[in-house]
Amino acid sequence: MISQAKLGSVLYSFTGLLVAAREIARDQGANDLEEILDVAEYLVTLIARRDDLSSEFESQVHRLARRFPRLRFAAERLSEGAPAGWGS
Repeated sequence: MISQAKLGSVLYSFTGLLVAAREIARDQGANDLEEILDVAEYLVTLIARRDDLSSEFESQVHRLARRFPRLRFAAERLSEGAPAGWGS
């Protein structure tokens, strides 16, 4: 668990990791991975916001899943819901 007091810093740090990974992907010519990481960075900003952006989050995940079939499991998890104990 991440404390509410540190959540903003943790998400900001995680976004930094995604940015660096995206830059590495771009430098290595991994354009698909660069695109996925770019969207992942955006998703973190949606999580960090106080207003409900669940539908935008879901839309972005479904868009990626349509473009990259290997990501379909992530979209399926949105409708399946998390297993007991996950995220608590």
